[in-house]
Amino acid sequence: MIPEESAVQKGYNITSLGRFAIAFIILCQIVCLVTIPWLIYSAVEQQNEITTLKVIIKELTLKVHDRQENGHLVKRRQTTATDNSLDTPHVSIIQGPPGPAGPPGRDGRDGLPGQPGENGTPGIPGTPGMNGNYVHDDSNEDDDVGNGNDDDGSSNIPHDNVNGTAGSVYVRWGRKDCPDSAELVYKGFVGGGHFQHSGSGANYQCLPETPIYDEPVSGDQGSGRGLLYGAEYSTGHFPQWSSLNDHTPVCAVCRVRTRGSVLMVPARNDCPSDEWTREYYGYLMSEHYTHSSSEFICVDRNPQTLPGSSADLNGAVLYLVEGRCGSMPCGPYQNYYELTCAVCTI
Repeated sequence: MIPEESAVQKGYNITSLGRFAIAFIILCQIVCLVTIPWLIYSAVEQQNEITTLKVIIKELTLKVHDRQENGHLVKRRQTTATDNSLDTPHVSIIQGPPGPAGPPGRDGRDGLPGQPGENGTPGIPGTPGMNGNYVHDDSNEDDDVGNGNDDDGSSNIPHDNVNGTAGSVYVRWGRKDCPDSAELVYKGFVGGGHFQHSGSGANYQCLPETPIYDEPVSGDQGSGRGLLYGAEYSTGHFPQWSSLNDHTPVCAVCRVRTRGSVLMVPARNDCPSDEWTREYYGYLMSEHYTHSSSEFICVDRNPQTLPGSSADLNGAVLYLVEGRCGSMPCGPYQNYYELTCAVCTI
């Protein structure tokens, strides 16, 4: 027979049970106080990691799109959905085949004006214009002889030294310069064959001031050569030019760039018509009629001479030319009159 518990024993058992329950409740509270903050902290950290991963994935996605637009990277595609897939922390990007070309972009805005460029190469000279109406005025001509004045009765047309292939060339006998209507090619003095020789050339030459020789043979080779001499004026019987006697005449080669034809008019000191331009005028000259034949040349009315050339050395000699009527019609042509001349261009 089990003995019955006393009242004291029963009270003790109840008290122990209460204490155990209280201790268990306190223990649960302690566990909750420790665990709940830790769980909250873990959840917050995980949420931060997810947010950070989202930002990284968005940045990578933007870089991929930027490179696709600039042509530096082939088009890529994502295996997950677009923006909604960013909610998950795991995204996979693989390279796919190139996509089709996109539509052309809009035109950009106009840029700022650039700096002016360097000057280009000069163009080809234009075609010369037509000659103006020019009337020659003889009122201011200088009749002095051998003074080298430029007032020579030539036309007063302006002239520019411009290179080109058009135009014409003539010799101005008796002067070392050219009129205003022409440009100087070179200047020199008059030469020709000896007046007593039947051979060599019959025409006068305008010899340059400085010659150029090419492998000359030294010694006198006259028996096997033509001979060229300097010329002299023989004008002692012409009062206007008596001071020129025995002096060497000078000459100039002149070029007219706007007129292509040259004409020497004998027995007149003007040109055939107003369409022609008179380059210069003067007197007709040649060798003496008893000497070897030569050409007739037009020597400027205001002649010049080579300095220091007054010695009577003969050689090629220039005489004024007179007309003899008979075969030439008398009346227009007068015996013993010195014949004039003019050089004209058109």
